Amino acid sequence: MIDKMVQTNTTILHTNARISHVRLSMFELGLDLTDEFRFIIQHLPCCKCNETVEEYIREYIFKYYGYTYVTDLLLGGIAQQNVYITQEDRAVLEQNGYTITNEAQLSAEVREIFSASFKMKYTNGYNKTSHETFTKYVKTSSGTTLGGDTTIKSIEDWSKTVPSNPVAIKFGIKYLFNLLTKERFPNDNAVDKKLKLIEIALSKYLQDPLFCYNNCTSPTNGICKSSGYFRFGLCQCNKGFSGIDCSVPVTQPPKPDILSGTICGFRFGGGTDCDGVDPRSGCPSGYTGSMWLIGKTGSGVWNFSSKSDTDKEIAKNGTICGIFGTPCGGKNPLSDGCPTGYARYEWLTEWGNGRTAFCYKTDPNVIDASGTMCGLEINGGNGAACNGYHPTHGGCPPGFHLVQWLVDFGDSHIAFCVKD
Repeated sequence: MIDKMVQTNTTILHTNARISHVRLSMFELGLDLTDEFRFIIQHLPCCKCNETVEEYIREYIFKYYGYTYVTDLLLGGIAQQNVYITQEDRAVLEQNGYTITNEAQLSAEVREIFSASFKMKYTNGYNKTSHETFTKYVKTSSGTTLGGDTTIKSIEDWSKTVPSNPVAIKFGIKYLFNLLTKERFPNDNAVDKKLKLIEIALSKYLQDPLFCYNNCTSPTNGICKSSGYFRFGLCQCNKGFSGIDCSVPVTQPPKPDILSGTICGFRFGGGTDCDGVDPRSGCPSGYTGSMWLIGKTGSGVWNFSSKSDTDKEIAKNGTICGIFGTPCGGKNPLSDGCPTGYARYEWLTEWGNGRTAFCYKTDPNVIDASGTMCGLEINGGNGAACNGYHPTHGGCPPGFHLVQWLVDFGDSHIAFCVKD
């Protein structure tokens, strides 16, 4: 079952009903040991724990007799059903308010499927809409009976046949080495030491390595982690690999080009820095500074940094997006705020409604949003081009569009490119 869950990426919900008929218990004081078992214990090498002894125990005790014995049995019948849901559909159910780990919530829906499958009369009320939503995402379900007449589909009629054909539905066990007592082996002076040898060998036997598909291919691909069930493990893949055995290389999408001229940091009295560097005092490595005198008297100063070269190095914190009325990531910075990985800067102006805002990057790992500013020129070419294209001459590279801005102070013509 665990293998199927992993192979098909499926969650299995198990429901069962048990009919108890009779319990059988062993009278251990009257337990008889076979001559063969006594012979094996008698000839068990003693009394140092080494590879020879462990091999003898594995080969002649565990292989032939296992390492436990049954002390009591409960006979009866079981009606059971498995409901299969893909992990994708499980995610959808959880988005609709179902909690797969919450038995109280989920059991009502599974119980209805179980009751219908086995024609069980179930009188408690349930939410029909909730049940229909749940069953829509059930991939498959299967029901079986153990014991009784397995051809009968009604659980009431089937339960009446269980006493005539019961099966073991529960049993108690003890470790095999508990049989090695002085009472059962009165002539073996080393029986206590042999018990300890078997106990040590069993401890090592049960500590065998986890089973993971293909051993997760290699330590480079992933490592085997316990699933918590038996000795079954699940591969935890390293970065760059996926699949149940971590054998599938994950192809990373190529990094986009970050164009020369990408604007970072913008100062005009107030404003923002580029990667922690104030454009009025300098620029971070790989960036070039620009300064404009702005205003009717030319007394105002704008400073900004722009990327020097086109490459695939991630744009730095402070990269400007959504300035002068353009949206950033589809959002109006003034009224809607900024997308994830960006923060808003707002300032008072002498034009428009007296307020404007732009976004600047705060997480260098996010992909540059639409509205990212590239190239910023004034009055014919003073400033930064965008990957060799001059906005004031009407040019922008593919994937960018031109924005032109005429200001009524200083008769300035400002142009820049923004990412589509």
